[in-house]
Amino acid sequence: DEVEAKYPIDLVWTMHTPAEISASGRTAQLKLGDEALECSLLEPAGASFAVLPANPPPPERQQPEVKRLTVRVNNATRTRIVVLLTPRGLPSPPKVDVVPLLKWVDEAQFKINS
Repeated sequence: DEVEAKYPIDLVWTMHTPAEISASGRTAQLKLGDEALECSLLEPAGASFAVLPANPPPPERQQPEVKRLTVRVNNATRTRIVVLLTPRGLPSPPKVDVVPLLKWVDEAQFKINS
């Protein structure tokens, strides 16, 4: 995700899941039954994962089995949050070149038009 704001904002990236979450710094593991997912926080520097409950305030329906994997960035005017999700069992997370989202669009248009 890429965010630009006129004024500093507090930003929270969130992934809701019924999986068990184990988070430490810039890595997290999600496990649901026999399946597992490794999460790596690539950007921004200095940010880390946190696990929070997903229950909204009453009277909304409660979901105690759902948790939130989050990344918080405070006082941001321009930032990018990049999370790499890798199914467990792969040899190692792939090397990822992080490029701006606008470049994805430019490359997609080029491929469609060529």
